[in-house]
Amino acid sequence: MGSSSSTCKPCSNPCPAGFTYSESCGWWWWQADEHTCTPNSTPAGAEIQSILEIHYTGCPCSTLGNCEGTVKRAGKCAPGQTELSLEEDCCGAPFSSAGCQDRYGSHETRTCVKDEVAVFALQDGARTCPDQFFKEWGSPEAFSVCRWCDGEVKVDENGAFLPCWLPYAANSDGDCLAYDSDNIGWYNNGQFTRGGAENFLPKFNRD
Repeated sequence: MGSSSSTCKPCSNPCPAGFTYSESCGWWWWQADEHTCTPNSTPAGAEIQSILEIHYTGCPCSTLGNCEGTVKRAGKCAPGQTELSLEEDCCGAPFSSAGCQDRYGSHETRTCVKDEVAVFALQDGARTCPDQFFKEWGSPEAFSVCRWCDGEVKVDENGAFLPCWLPYAANSDGDCLAYDSDNIGWYNNGQFTRGGAENFLPKFNRD
């Protein structure tokens, strides 16, 4: 939580319990204020999650081309990322179910580990636990200050509805458990709830 000496705190209670509020105030007209909420701990039973980024390329040839032996390369992993896999797949004619044909070449798919997080934000209404392709996990932007769910409707300066978030973690089964169900809250069939017997959010199934 932010201290009483904060000078540019955007609201009276910017972060939920168990989070640290920090800020960088822009003192000049070209500088913007920056605010962050950072979780202080990891819930018991939580597992570190690898957040993946996929670099996928299309096939090198159109229906009129001949790209036999040509491979369209996927983008590299960004600095600080780790390459998890690199796959090469053959190509077929566009809009055809005929399968692979040598004349259309092949393409790559590179999977990179973008980040590893233990605590992440889920937007209100969540009913399932996202998988590793949910790119917002753990990013500073996900823990938006003054936007955590507290039972009050969030609106902007024009009165438009703003979604809120709750902090979650994932266990070894891929289910999501609330960071602090009693003091912050959890999603019960997509609805904000505080206290009571928490039901974990089940693992998202892409099949």
